[in-house]
This record gives sequence, structure tokens and C-alpha cells, in this order.
Amino acid sequence: MPKLDKIPERFKPRADILISDGLKAAFSTGPCNREKIEQTVDELYLLSGYDVPKEKIWTGSPYAAVKRFPLGDMRNLSVTAQIQSMITARSTNQIANGVTESFWTTEVSHTWGTIHRTVETLFMPVELAMREIPGYLSTYHKGYQDAGSVYFHAFFEDVLGLDRSRVVECLRDLLKVGWWWAFEHTVVFSERPVAIHFDDNHRLHHTTELAVEYPDGWGVYAIRGMRVPDFVIKEPEKITAYHINREQNAEVRRVMIERMGWDRFLKEFNATKIHSDDFGTLYRCEMPKASERRALMPWGEMRSTWDPNEEDVYLVKVINSTPEPDGHVKEYILRVPPSIRRAREGVAWTFGMKEEEYVPIVES
Repeated sequence: MPKLDKIPERFKPRADILISDGLKAAFSTGPCNREKIEQTVDELYLLSGYDVPKEKIWTGSPYAAVKRFPLGDMRNLSVTAQIQSMITARSTNQIANGVTESFWTTEVSHTWGTIHRTVETLFMPVELAMREIPGYLSTYHKGYQDAGSVYFHAFFEDVLGLDRSRVVECLRDLLKVGWWWAFEHTVVFSERPVAIHFDDNHRLHHTTELAVEYPDGWGVYAIRGMRVPDFVIKEPEKITAYHINREQNAEVRRVMIERMGWDRFLKEFNATKIHSDDFGTLYRCEMPKASERRALMPWGEMRSTWDPNEEDVYLVKVINSTPEPDGHVKEYILRVPPSIRRAREGVAWTFGMKEEEYVPIVES
């Protein structure tokens, strides 16, 4: 039989449905049907050649699972990798043998890849938070986060006319659980989140609450997919220049500055006035260089993500020439590129104009 080099027309509408359903499964929340989940795992163990696990333990979050049990110390007893290998080997090999190389790199990337990349990006802040916990064991099943793999196998088994794998059916059922760790005689489960908040780009995001929250209250604060300390969300008024200066991650620093507000930022960083005219005042806030920032970090708290070429912050303060109804005159502080040298130039830039083009009748 010749290898498949493209998805048959009759299956193409299902590819888009597959992506939509896979993402819905990955973003699902709410309590697990524990009895159903445990029965499915028992079957999966048997299909993998293992005895049914004697002990099944439930926790309210992946954090609680790692804190409660020394999973890292139990790595020699883990059978997660073996089960994962058995899960994917048969189906993946059959799919690979039934399609051309170009099909694999294009169609497979469009279906499985879309779900996988979206889900991995969304939950990366959770993964990073987990890695910082002593006893973290990186070999685990991701439950609802495995949607890309499960829907990929199910779809292409249909496209190629393969016998539906019972293992894939089991995994589809296990999309309704959180992370879980498989050991020879024990399985440790975590519940799914009770809430997942994300922006239009499928990045974890919430400006007032946990971006992802589990039943036991554990979760992760994030802005536009970037994990941030809890006080940045709950108490932004406590953000200081010290916090910003010692933060190694440039994206987190940007979020901190945004949450602090430009008015406070100008004061905290003792901004230097560069230029002033009838259009406003231009300031420069000198940011610590990478070497200076590292010196501020306590030993053992170093982070690997920092921008050695980060530029100083330039801001232009503009006064609204039209008073508010109560007579109050508003001030606006706008960030402009470091190449700006004059206040009018900076204001013009915010309107997408050159300096000489900006001649407002009424400034606002």
C-alpha cells in the first residue's frame, strides 16, 4: 500500500475539529471522577504488563503531591517512562510507516503540533514553578496536558484506517485528571485546576487573581504567560526599585514596572530630566547592567534568563491641556525609545509621527 502524502479531503474538516476539541480538553477544569480514573489506570497498567497498583493516592495539586511524597527519591521505582513508551510506540510506528516524510513534517505539525505547542506554552509557568520544589520528579503523566498526543494518535489512526488502540482510549479518559506519577505499586494523582485564565494568545494571564488555581489553593500568578511573584499581582503597591533591580528576568521586570506604574517608577528610579519643551518633559531612568543586577541577587537565587543588552528606560511626561470637569489637569507618562532626545520628538513618536509633523491644535 502506498504511503499517504496528504490528508484525504473527507478528513480535513475533522482536523480543525480535532484541534478545537484537543484544546478544550487541555483547558478543562473541575473535579475528577476518581473511581473512573482509577479503573482506567488499572487497565493501563495491565496493558503495559504490570500488576494493578495496590495504592492510589490523591492530592489537591501537583505541588501537594511533590511536597507530600518524596517523588524524586522514588524515581528508581517509577514505571512512568515504560508506560509512556508502550503508549506511543505501537501507534506512532504505525502512523510513521503509513505516511511520507513530507506528510509527517507538515500535516502532523499542523494537528498535533498546534495543540502541543499551545498547551506547552500555556502551562510552562506551572512547569517552572514545579521545578523549583525540592523532590520534583520530571517523569510524569500530564493528564489534561497530554491532549495533543492523545488527539493526534486518535485522529491518524482513523485517517490510516488503523485499529483503534485501547491504550489511546485509556489516555483519552485520563485527560480528565491532573498530573499523575506511576510507580510499580503506587500511583499518585493530582486534581485538575479549578480555574485557568489566559489571554487571546493562550498565555496564562490574570491581573488580580491566580492565573491557574488548584482545589487546595495552590497555583501560579502570571501576566501574559510570564510567572510573577504573588505580591506583583496582589500588592503591586509594594513593588520597589529594589525588587525590579534584583530581578534577573527582563520580562518579569517589565511586568513589575507596568504594575508599579510609570509615575512611581519615575520617583523610585530618580529619573534624570533630559529635555523639556512646551510639549512635555523627557526623562531617562538608568537601569542596572547585568553584572550589577547579579550582584544584588542572594547566593543560590540566580536566574538564567536575563538580557545583557537591556536598555535604559526613557519616558515623556505630558500634561493634558484640557482640564477635567473638576478643574484637575491630568498628567500622562508614556514610554518612548532610547533614541528619543527631545520631548516633542517623544510625543510625536507615540502618534507614529516625526517630530516636525507633530503640530497639534489642542494637545491631549
